[in-house]
Amino acid sequence: MKINPSYRAVLLSILSGTYTPYDVREFVRSCYALALPLIRKRIIQGRINLQSLGLQQPDLIYDCIADLFVRDAGGRFTEIEQFFRKELGEPDQASDALLFDTLRRIVFGRVNNNLIRFHAEADPSFGKILHNLDVSLTRTRYFEKFVRFGETFLACCEVELLLDCPPAPFEYLRERLSQVVLVHDPMPVMLEKLHDCMRGQEEHQRVVPFLWVVSVLKEIYALGAESDSGERVAVIEHVELEEGLKLVEDACMILRKELYPHYVGSGKISEQLLDVYLRTTSEILSDSVAAGRNGQKHFFEYLAARMPAVTREEYVSRHKQILEYFVKCAKNKVKGELKKEESAP
Repeated sequence: MKINPSYRAVLLSILSGTYTPYDVREFVRSCYALALPLIRKRIIQGRINLQSLGLQQPDLIYDCIADLFVRDAGGRFTEIEQFFRKELGEPDQASDALLFDTLRRIVFGRVNNNLIRFHAEADPSFGKILHNLDVSLTRTRYFEKFVRFGETFLACCEVELLLDCPPAPFEYLRERLSQVVLVHDPMPVMLEKLHDCMRGQEEHQRVVPFLWVVSVLKEIYALGAESDSGERVAVIEHVELEEGLKLVEDACMILRKELYPHYVGSGKISEQLLDVYLRTTSEILSDSVAAGRNGQKHFFEYLAARMPAVTREEYVSRHKQILEYFVKCAKNKVKGELKKEESAP
């Protein structure tokens, strides 16, 4: 954001409590302008899921910075004033660049803290992992937590951080952690494995965004739970292959008629996506009939074969719950038909 004398005057009026309604509007606009590129970049990078938060971009930005504008009974922006006094002493003696760098830091810090809070409130499992990770960070010495450019990072302890190297991409972190972390590992063990992964490579910085780690661990828990709970469909026993495949096909055809009004008719998903879910459901159940549970893959792998662009994060946040429901419904229909046959004279 370009610095000019009017911005300085507005900010100093806010800090001194001599502001006008125009100054407040300009101050809010300035904070919004600072937060906008930060949030937009994270949305583009896939690090903010607006759909899961139930917010549009402008609403998210205002929600992230809203508590900066809380005033006391005397109309003073106490939090803003305290931050500037702590950082600068006498703000009116500071340069333009220093004033706005300080404003940028408080806006970025508030955006980061509120994004973490919003994710935790919108997704209880995310919040639980975040809490457990925070607790484990204080009880171990694998990582130091710090804030840079308004975002929380984890830096490996007792190793060179390789800050001259490029940051590790999210996919790199996901791939490395998915290879070594087990869903039943205690959180300190997961941190130790993450530390080993970062320490054992030299092409990337040994610093990772905190929320990336939470997101990857959430995916690992979700996929592990899918496997452990039997949501990778158990074998449909005592049925001939040809008969079983026919039952699966019929069940998915009936399911399409039943689910179409609720999902497509209400605009929740497109007809094309409905058919993708049903074809994936059919393939999952058909594999169960043909190969048994040991021959199956995770649901994500089945869906990714039909939607190559889908990521694990998108699968967990958008598709997993619906696909699992479709599979459950279709499986119940198959079992219902089998029971009818068994009870027939």
